[in-house]
Amino acid sequence: MYDRHDERGVPISSGIPPIVIISAIIGLIMIATIVTLVFSNSAFGHAWPSEQSTKLPL
Repeated sequence: MYDRHDERGVPISSGIPPIVIISAIIGLIMIATIVTLVFSNSAFGHAWPSEQSTKLPL
């Protein structure tokens, strides 16, 4: 479909397809979930503060 008010025959944009918007939202939710999991599990298996980490038996 072309713009009736533009004599050059410029096509009218149909916008962003819904599948792209849905994919972007799902991707952002997945990124937020992974970040949350990384932050929640980051202390597991680590000795903090670092002064205590040299006292671990290897």
